[in-house]
Amino acid sequence: MLKINLLPVRKLKKRAKAKKQLFGMLFLFLLALGIIAAAGFWQLQNIKNLNASIARLEKERDSYTPTLKKIAKINKDRKEFNRRS
Repeated sequence: MLKINLLPVRKLKKRAKAKKQLFGMLFLFLLALGIIAAAGFWQLQNIKNLNASIARLEKERDSYTPTLKKIAKINKDRKEFNRRS
């Protein structure tokens, strides 16, 4: 007597495999998206730190401006003095 299998085993296996692949691709996509988001966040933090450092250095540079002006005036006076002598 012949046995007829009415359950579509091959179809079920193909669906399970397709489902597994779909979830795997979705996981990889989300993982890549997470890595990109983390890299973006890291870059934003670096930008903020560098901008703060630039602001601090510009403030420090501005604090030296009066001294630099005095040095320039002294050099100018010295050149004038040497020219007259």
